[in-house]
Amino acid sequence: MALLDPIATKLKGGKLPDYLLAKGKFLLKCGEPLAARQAIELASKVSQDNHAPEKEIGLLQTFAAYTYMATGERDRALALMEGALPTQNGHAWQVAESMRRLFDAAKRVIEESGDPKSTLDDAFGYTRSIGWELYLAPLPRLAAELSSAALESGSEPDFVRSAIRKRKMAPPDRAGVAWPWPLKISTLGRFEVRRDDSPIRFEGKAPRKPLELLKSIIAIGGRGVARERLFTPFFTTKASG
Repeated sequence: MALLDPIATKLKGGKLPDYLLAKGKFLLKCGEPLAARQAIELASKVSQDNHAPEKEIGLLQTFAAYTYMATGERDRALALMEGALPTQNGHAWQVAESMRRLFDAAKRVIEESGDPKSTLDDAFGYTRSIGWELYLAPLPRLAAELSSAALESGSEPDFVRSAIRKRKMAPPDRAGVAWPWPLKISTLGRFEVRRDDSPIRFEGKAPRKPLELLKSIIAIGGRGVARERLFTPFFTTKASG
């Protein structure tokens, strides 16, 4: 039990698995899935030695599954979820079933196997039906990647956008126009700036120069633009005749 730190050695009974689970969640959040797995699997062993209820041990399995998804061992994660499902009931079972479906969708999207769209439809349709907007919260990067894939495939877009906004989910590199960006700028046709998908309306006269400056930034490319090149056309004074 090398993972038992000074705090853990003082805990007795059911408190030790709770502590190890909390430690595992923290380590996973810090990007250390292997260390998180060790803590959670140790919690599971202690629970089994203490003859804890199956439901408690099954719940630990679901958190261990997160660590396997984090290290790319998706088949192992799915196997753990299959084993944990019979131990759960009520809302806990619904969340575990949603996890299983989302893990399966992630596997197909990442590995480009089978029919990703049908699994995304199934996974997010079920997740919406139970109102679980905090799906895959311990794995924020995977949650964002899967959300982006769902939006691209048209899988429950209203539910997914709502979850992204409420969680302030960071967009993945692959995020496209379907992602609910806080600000969107349309340049083809009529120039328009939208906040949370609603056009920005100005009271009174619109700020002409800032909008022209924004247009220029976009037209030039948006990155690596020299200040002089950008500002000169707008802020130089005309020579007196």
